[in-house]
Amino acid sequence: MKHIAPRLKMTHFNKIALFSYKNLTIAINEIIKILHQLNTNAVELSDLDQLTSEYDLLIIIGGDGSMIAASQYAITHNVPILGINVGKLGFLTDIPNYEVTERLPEILSGKFRKEKRHLLECRIDKQHLGYCMNEVVLHRVKDLQMISYDLCINGQFLHTHSADGMIISTPTGSTAYSLSAGGPIIHPQLSAIMVIPLCSHKVNTKPLIVGTSDEIQLYYKPSHRSDAAVYLDGRLSKQLTDATEISICRSDHCVSLIHPENYEFFSTLKTKLGWD
Repeated sequence: MKHIAPRLKMTHFNKIALFSYKNLTIAINEIIKILHQLNTNAVELSDLDQLTSEYDLLIIIGGDGSMIAASQYAITHNVPILGINVGKLGFLTDIPNYEVTERLPEILSGKFRKEKRHLLECRIDKQHLGYCMNEVVLHRVKDLQMISYDLCINGQFLHTHSADGMIISTPTGSTAYSLSAGGPIIHPQLSAIMVIPLCSHKVNTKPLIVGTSDEIQLYYKPSHRSDAAVYLDGRLSKQLTDATEISICRSDHCVSLIHPENYEFFSTLKTKLGWD
């Protein structure tokens, strides 16, 4: 854990944590230099387990994957996250590395927008499994055999699926795996949950958008020819071998993101997707 000494009093935040999953020495040193000049009480964490509620800002240097992983720690301690993008697309880490010198002092002086993103909660056979910011995915894990599962909304049976799997996504996740699977792009402030089958055997199987007060149940049906697993934000969270009920609903937990003052979702979307 590396402490950064103060100089001038110019920051809106009292104590800042700084973390990167990768060895990004040049980027980290540049940010440390700026924080040092702004008299910031900042600490470079060697592990996110060191994050506590005494911090009032977590700066993540990396890509969206780093932000997603950090969100699990941020919700525990109710610490907002600011992302410095040194990754690829960067829908969440919306400050490019080349704009750090300009944007970081503005944000630390109070010129920023704070946005809350709700998470999903996943339960396996009524037992809490975890939270996710992007999506819950049920997916086959053996050969190329499809898996079978029933889809219910609020306990009402809709369909039996034979498919590669199913994505249950937040609006935040609509620009992640869901987008690659043909799902719609949803504004992050809409109260919606997306239900997207993956390579369904039936052509009349279509994506659904349900409300955030709805609960989705997937009833996995095991077969000797196929195995399945549940993934939360890309992390293997549960291997399934028996008949299993997977329940997904919106969580009361949310992640607070810090954006530059001029942040606008559709402008970000246009830039990231290369729309002319």
